[in-house]
Amino acid sequence: MKTKNEKLLFVTLILSVLLLPVNSFSAPVITAINGSAAIQISGTYFGVKNSASPLINEKFNYGSGDPAGWNKTDNGTGTLSSNKSRTGTESLYFDYSVNVNNGFTGGRYTQYVGSQQSIYVTGWMWIDYEAKTNSTGSAQFKGWRMSNCADGYTQDSSCGAWYQDSWYNTSSYNWFNSGFLAIYGGSGLGGAPSDLYLKGQWQRIETYLSTDGTVWMNRVGRPTYIVNKTGLTVPSVGQYFSLGVAGQRQQEKLDVYFDSIYVDNTMARVELCDTSSWSNRTHCEIQAPTSWSDSSIDVTFNKGSFPDGKNVYFYVVDKKGIVNSTGYEYRIPSATLLPPVNVKQNN
Repeated sequence: MKTKNEKLLFVTLILSVLLLPVNSFSAPVITAINGSAAIQISGTYFGVKNSASPLINEKFNYGSGDPAGWNKTDNGTGTLSSNKSRTGTESLYFDYSVNVNNGFTGGRYTQYVGSQQSIYVTGWMWIDYEAKTNSTGSAQFKGWRMSNCADGYTQDSSCGAWYQDSWYNTSSYNWFNSGFLAIYGGSGLGGAPSDLYLKGQWQRIETYLSTDGTVWMNRVGRPTYIVNKTGLTVPSVGQYFSLGVAGQRQQEKLDVYFDSIYVDNTMARVELCDTSSWSNRTHCEIQAPTSWSDSSIDVTFNKGSFPDGKNVYFYVVDKKGIVNSTGYEYRIPSATLLPPVNVKQNN
């Protein structure tokens, strides 16, 4: 038989659960989508995003010269190129094969994003590499980095770099490296899978780091995350974001293109994907928000490489990474289709 105190404690626990905000357990729910060039998403449980706009939303469509807002922190090979533009006119290209054997070449583009407690980075990358004749060695590629130092490269206790440092076998093209994703002064993250990056095709990479000890990295369309860890030691996420940090040439060719780079201090975002199930998505285009509340989000529509007239699906991800598991269907407008926009809720 319960004592009076035990009964009181039981009642208190029940009340504390019942009084918790409902949306603390709820995934975002999309109830309506309106618009074409500018989209308004209505629903519930979208959560809080303190600043609607991302820290960086870069398409690299400038025509010539260096991309605006970026500091070229190394006299290397980074340049705008129309050779492999994904959706616009250009992408950011790095030719790591111009240096001498075993030497590094870069051309880092760095942008200040401020002191943050967490950072979400995503973008599209094309990487192509060929081995030297009779090569049996390996080669290194450092694609991006977060740092507390403006040069975007220095690794020491003051800069506290968080970086991707991957190696591949130049004969088998398998990726490897026991510390390919590293936190300077923090926890180790394990080795790279052999299929870390796909050769000769556009692929969307995304990664997240928080001082709460959460770290994950994903290639959209890969069955499992590349890295997914919690409870790590993360001293800092850095203040400067850099692309094209370095490549070490032990091969005939190492070409890398970046496009549609999106950086923010939260996982909260809007995605446009190819499947009605979030878990089955293979192609997603991120949508930059212009306003955000718990019940309404405005975004600038980005169809990316989806064709006009295609039925796609909207998803809202909140700051904790919780997402509506079933997408809200939307037909991309086309001048040849009537009506131009078709929206439908999937149940």
